[in-house]
Amino acid sequence: MKKKLGALLWENEEFEVSTPMNPHITRSVGIHIVVIPKRGLSRGFDNPEVCARAFKLAAKIAKIMIDKVKIVGWANLQYNGNWGMRAGKPFFHVHIYGRSETSKDYGMSLKVPRLPGTFNNKPLPKQEAKLLADAFKKYL
Repeated sequence: MKKKLGALLWENEEFEVSTPMNPHITRSVGIHIVVIPKRGLSRGFDNPEVCARAFKLAAKIAKIMIDKVKIVGWANLQYNGNWGMRAGKPFFHVHIYGRSETSKDYGMSLKVPRLPGTFNNKPLPKQEAKLLADAFKKYL
């Protein structure tokens, strides 16, 4: 079960970095990006090396978003997998939640939806997706 993806921001032979079509958070709260291994992996702990490389890439992306592009002030990196597990089809991926400094929720715990279909957020605007894609191409 792969996520419905929006803009492809960056890829290499091992990973794809994209925005979800229906992000877990609104743009006013921040930016939601996912890192997905191209070679399917059900659970991150089944291959600690791939899991570590995915988190290393996510950390680099967060740093670019914060220090280079300055589009967010903080980022949360998460590996959940609960929804895929509920459907019997887990797949490993890392969420990057860039947190907007102007959000009333900045500095608070991230509130993500409990179940699929319980949220309806707009995808990242195309101009911001291009800005990030250009930065990732330059710095990664």
